[in-house]
Amino acid sequence: MKMRPTKVVRRSPIRTLAVAMLIAMIALQAFLSVPVARAGTADATTIRFEGYIRAQGPTKWVVGNDLEGNRIIIVNASTAVIEKSGPAVPGAWVIVFASARSTGELDALLIVVDRPAGSPGPQVQFVGRLVKVGAAPPSWWVVR
Repeated sequence: MKMRPTKVVRRSPIRTLAVAMLIAMIALQAFLSVPVARAGTADATTIRFEGYIRAQGPTKWVVGNDLEGNRIIIVNASTAVIEKSGPAVPGAWVIVFASARSTGELDALLIVVDRPAGSPGPQVQFVGRLVKVGAAPPSWWVVR
């Protein structure tokens, strides 16, 4: 009995790479589209925002900044507060992760003190052409 030579199929490495990237993109899209929900609240969505602690009560804090306004968050025993950069007191800049309910309430999951009260704000550097300078006070600049 004679053996027939088998046909060898050679695939292009570029085609293999393209198929692998397509599969990875589909898997990543499926992973990113899964909503994050807090246990026990199927309608919850996790959000992140930053701002100053404006006021503190035993169960509610007011956190906000000049761009996004103030938000009332509910703080309870399950809220983790990380005070490595300073105490969580009014005037401190914090990063908040909260669970937003369908009713609009925000349950604080994690509060991280980013800058202590009284510290200067973040410095932002940008480059552009100075187009216009406004009158003082308060002065403003237009940079493009």
